[in-house]
Amino acid sequence: MLIENTLLDPKVDYVFKRIFGHIGNEEITKDLLSAILGKEITSVELDRNPILEKDLSDSKIGILDIKAKIDKKIDVDIEMQIVDRKY
Repeated sequence: MLIENTLLDPKVDYVFKRIFGHIGNEEITKDLLSAILGKEITSVELDRNPILEKDLSDSKIGILDIKAKIDKKIDVDIEMQIVDRKY
């Protein structure tokens, strides 16, 4: 049962992707990147396919949290990382 007033934690991978990587939420992602980078971002284009293909036959496929292009020229890979202090 879902409690109506429960807030979801944006540090959870799925929630982070849904907030900042969802097509239609580019303004939120733009604000996040502007705050992190300390510069004004004029545009963000979110990539629908966050998979990085193998570059060598024995390498792994990478799946990013968010793949985007900022200001129509800079490719960015956005990953949520937290420190697990329990272990």
